[in-house]
Amino acid sequence: MKVLGMAGGIYRACEWVMRFASLNLIWVIVNLPIALLIINLLNANQLSQVIFSYAAIGVLIPFLIFPSTTAVFGVVRKWVMKEGDIKVWHSFFNFYKENYLKSMSGGLVITLMWFIVTFYLYSLYLHLGLGLLPVYILIYVVLSVFTLHFFSLTVHFDIKLLSTFKNSFLITIGRPINTLGMALVSCLIVFLSVKIVSFFLPFFIVSLIAYPSFLGFYSHLRRVNNLREVNP
Repeated sequence: MKVLGMAGGIYRACEWVMRFASLNLIWVIVNLPIALLIINLLNANQLSQVIFSYAAIGVLIPFLIFPSTTAVFGVVRKWVMKEGDIKVWHSFFNFYKENYLKSMSGGLVITLMWFIVTFYLYSLYLHLGLGLLPVYILIYVVLSVFTLHFFSLTVHFDIKLLSTFKNSFLITIGRPINTLGMALVSCLIVFLSVKIVSFFLPFFIVSLIAYPSFLGFYSHLRRVNNLREVNP
């Protein structure tokens, strides 16, 4: 029976809160090995422990975080496209299995890109300090949004990995306003989760970033399709 009025609104709001929380919780469970390594890193008091933790986290990111985050985007895609009520757990692991190889392969490349960019920018910082801070921020914004578009493209289109990379990059640099907007929304969610309402971190942060990211991506695709229909 459909609940109407204010009670209906409260019910639907609670339902969406549970959806986002359960999706995020599944993501956390899948990535527990990385969470344990981060805890070990924070408590490390020897250089060997720090090196081991960083190396292990770097190795596990493509194999755990990328497939699980792709699965989160797959579930969010169904919500954005209003494909009806879905079982979050079932849908998550379906997307996880279907896209594992592609998301893991892409994760290997993107993780390496993040490592190279971070190492290069850190070297610049050691030599030039904060004089190029706007450049540092711009590069990280582009790389972050590129990564988010990679997840959206992976779950939305059945295309080869190289095409996914190419289209992720073209959308990122071709829509600078959207790119800036996605970066600001993601940063705001992270800031709120870490500094203001810290309980967001384990329960909402990934699913809340995924939803507006895919929504922005999907809105862009719809605008492009509408323009093609008007100007064939």
